[in-house]
Amino acid sequence: MGGGRTSAAGRVALGAVVLAVLVVPGRLLAAEHAMDHELVPSAGTVHLRATSGQTREIDARVVANDRERLRLLEVRPRIATDSAAADISVLVCTTDAGCTDVTDAEGPRVRLAGPGATRLMISVTPRHAGEVRIDGLDVTYLDTARRGTEHAGISLLVTVA
Repeated sequence: MGGGRTSAAGRVALGAVVLAVLVVPGRLLAAEHAMDHELVPSAGTVHLRATSGQTREIDARVVANDRERLRLLEVRPRIATDSAAADISVLVCTTDAGCTDVTDAEGPRVRLAGPGATRLMISVTPRHAGEVRIDGLDVTYLDTARRGTEHAGISLLVTVA
């Protein structure tokens, strides 16, 4: 009979460990995002016209609250509509080094406010007639030792003839 109690206690302990492993990271992630405040929310929509095959690069208007450097970990466009089968990427542009694609790759430490600030650009190359709508960017960054993800930047509507 002693083996049954040990087995039941073991199952309860295992269940507690599994619950802790699944719940605690979610709680930490929620706390992380509750304190996000490094980027200034942008309002407004930019409307553009383009032709098939034409690349348009648009300033996403992502601005930081202060002049400290942030390490960009990931920048993802929120694509709401893409009936033009467009190639869409996000570029980090500086005045001295040009532009680098950072949609999927870890990027450099950048300053998104003040003189010489880095700009995030949305690059759109439609393949055929249609419409592309992007509802801003999800920007994941590291600020000193704190990681955050914020929705920032303009909404963009590109009409392709």
